[in-house]
This record gives sequence, structure tokens and C-alpha cells, in this order.
Amino acid sequence: MPETDDLFAEMRLRQVAVPRGLMARVLQDAARLQPGAGLRVVQAGLPAPAGFWARFSAFFGGAGMLAGMATAAVAGVYLGFAQPGPMPQLTDAWLTDPPLETVDLMPEVETFLNEGQTDD
Repeated sequence: MPETDDLFAEMRLRQVAVPRGLMARVLQDAARLQPGAGLRVVQAGLPAPAGFWARFSAFFGGAGMLAGMATAAVAGVYLGFAQPGPMPQLTDAWLTDPPLETVDLMPEVETFLNEGQTDD
């Protein structure tokens, strides 16, 4: 491989001049063979604005995602301030647990303590 690398390095240093007539003929043939060579290319769409809001919405994944986040925020603020009627009852059912003293973590622990002993 070192021979190949040396060859490429040597060729990079050389200036190869292409005759003007050859380059003109190649470009003329290329223009003739390309479909729609005479048509002007127009970029579809507008360039993306580089303002603060464009970068902000791009951070959230686009305008659609930003609209969804805003809708969720408005719904959260509404539910926080308006307190619909059944909401406190629902949250009380979820958040109220019996006191820890009344929870039986190991039912019938005597069964485990008496294991292996006989009643003879």
C-alpha cells in the first residue's frame, strides 16, 4: 500500500491541464443529454427563518409539537384553577391510603415461625 499512497501523493502535486476544446465538447454533450437541461431549477419552499421562535419550535420538534405542548399546558392550568367537580373525589380516592399501622405486611407470621416444629 505505501507504493499506492506515494503514487497518489505524487499525482496530487502535478497540475494536469485539460485542453479548452475538449472541456467545451464534454460540457456541450452533457447539456444535450441531460433531461430538462434548458429548464431553470427553482427551489421549492421558502428558506427556514432563523429567528428565535423558529429555533424554539425546532427544539420541541416543530410547530405541531410546540402546539401540543401549549395545549397540554393550557389544559393543566385550567384543571389546576377550575377544579372540576368530581376531581377532588377522584384524587382523594387515589391519594388516601390507610395508615401504615393498619397494613398487615406479613399475615400469620406464626406460620413461618413454627415451621419445622411438631406439636408432639
